[in-house]
Amino acid sequence: MKRKADGFSLVEVIIAVAVLAIVVMFLLSYFSGANRYANWGKKTQKADMAAQSVVEELASCMTMEQVEDMVAASGSSWVATSTPDPSGDNAYLLTRNVSVDDTNYKAKVKFDFLSYKATPPPAATGQASKFNLYEVPQLEDVYSKHSVVLEETDQTASATGELVYQVYQDDRSVSKSTIENGLKRTMHIHISPYADASGSNSLYLIKGYYEYLFENAGKTYKSEMPIKDVKIEKDSLQKIYLFYRPVNALLENDSLNISVDSSMPAGFNLTDYAFYPILQKDSVNPPSNYQLTVDTSGGTVTSAELLKKVFTNAKLAVGTSAGLVTRKAEARIAKVTVEIYYEDETVFNEENRIVMVQTSKGV
Repeated sequence: MKRKADGFSLVEVIIAVAVLAIVVMFLLSYFSGANRYANWGKKTQKADMAAQSVVEELASCMTMEQVEDMVAASGSSWVATSTPDPSGDNAYLLTRNVSVDDTNYKAKVKFDFLSYKATPPPAATGQASKFNLYEVPQLEDVYSKHSVVLEETDQTASATGELVYQVYQDDRSVSKSTIENGLKRTMHIHISPYADASGSNSLYLIKGYYEYLFENAGKTYKSEMPIKDVKIEKDSLQKIYLFYRPVNALLENDSLNISVDSSMPAGFNLTDYAFYPILQKDSVNPPSNYQLTVDTSGGTVTSAELLKKVFTNAKLAVGTSAGLVTRKAEARIAKVTVEIYYEDETVFNEENRIVMVQTSKGV
């Protein structure tokens, strides 16, 4: 009997080699792609770390003014781009170099904001709801340990009621509205020494009050209304704020009297302190010619000297050179976009970008 030979035919060997080649090519492609993916992952991880470091650096900036101060600060590596952004005036662009683990990148930052001129901002939807433009008094350290704050509450309404009662005792034909529209007022800030519990005169007593007058038939009616009494350490006092409202739509002139007690210690000088009479917005608006007169009768300095230390948002009757406290609009940041590119990149687009991080500050 003839035996059958063992082994594979040539066709079988060729097929086996072809299948093996295909498998090997697939495996090589897989491992090569995995290696490239791993390398890209490492690169993007570093770039993401760079982006997060930039986000943290900018976290304290809430307004465009703060961002601009940061750019202008000595030693700052931030550069404002000169190329206009296609989104228009509502964006601000910065770039700077940043390094992570000896790898150098370039960070491009875009700040978005949109203007509102109301406080609080009006209702809005979509992207606009993330932006606002607050109108704020330019006052520093109002509620600090160095300041005394006197705030009007319902003094005018209370004074009107008291004056109506006084006038009605003599003449019931005078209406309440006549009294309200005929009020005149002097605002008082009086400073005196105050002994603490140990008997030491280490404090000042700041007394704020209003004096209302109404004249009728040759007689003057008067009502005095307290605002607030505040005690403060002598060494701490620097500024006194008075937040007040207009009495009525007809009053053209308010008077602020700043005085000191005769028992004040030697060496006390009003010009060592700053005074901030701030006219508050109200449903009753003073006329365009409304002005504030500052009087220092009973004080230790002349009005001219003291006016240099009075800062107000109202027109002063005398001393127009005094500092004005203005109101300005702050552009509050709504969204920050950080893009990371390689250090030598000059074309900033999606194709060349490594990573992008966005954060919204909201309102």
